[in-house]
Amino acid sequence: MGMAITPDSKIYWGEYFNNKNRDEVYIYGSEDGGYAWNVVYTFPKGSIRHVHNITYDSFDDCFWILTGDEGKEPKILRASRDWKTVDTVLGGNQQARAATIIIESDGIYYATDTPYEQNYIYHIDRKTEKREEIAKISGPSMYSCKVGGFMFFSTAAEPGRSYYPAACLWGSKDGDSWHKLFEWPKNSWHPKYFQFGNIVLPRGETSDGLLAATGVAVKGMDGKLGLWMLNNNA
Repeated sequence: MGMAITPDSKIYWGEYFNNKNRDEVYIYGSEDGGYAWNVVYTFPKGSIRHVHNITYDSFDDCFWILTGDEGKEPKILRASRDWKTVDTVLGGNQQARAATIIIESDGIYYATDTPYEQNYIYHIDRKTEKREEIAKISGPSMYSCKVGGFMFFSTAAEPGRSYYPAACLWGSKDGDSWHKLFEWPKNSWHPKYFQFGNIVLPRGETSDGLLAATGVAVKGMDGKLGLWMLNNNA
């Protein structure tokens, strides 16, 4: 679901597949720009379902790994650059189930991706690894980005215990106060066959102040791109 690229152009990604039998799951790496790939880390059989994402952290020169989905499978892990050390920071429940993170100098922000429980935005302190609940959000989150100093998470209209019938965009300037900026209602097509309502955000960070968002299975914006120029003085 995402690739991590280091400053020296090494590339890493983790396997994401149904994995009904909970077989081994591999993380692959390339040191030559994607021409050759090797397994750099193996999750043992029965430990996780699949890898949701890997993100490079330039502040601590490490990787953050997100896994899912059931029971003890959701985890947030931190790995050294050489993949010799992989430690679980959080794990074992749905509040550790995430698909994307935003990395800041003081820690990371993540939004949960669970159809079974209420979803939240959390902050994990870089030094203490303490988790703090920041905001309650309307549904599971699969996408995030940082634009011109602002942070964004989108939420999906995914069937589940806390179903909300619209995809929403949540934003923050300081990481402490999060606001729902807008919502796009789910269209009438069945989500099993025509996808959940969602807002796709570009991964990563940009300083140009231009936010891009694409609607999926939502009324009026399905398959359409929205662009906003952000005012950093707001």
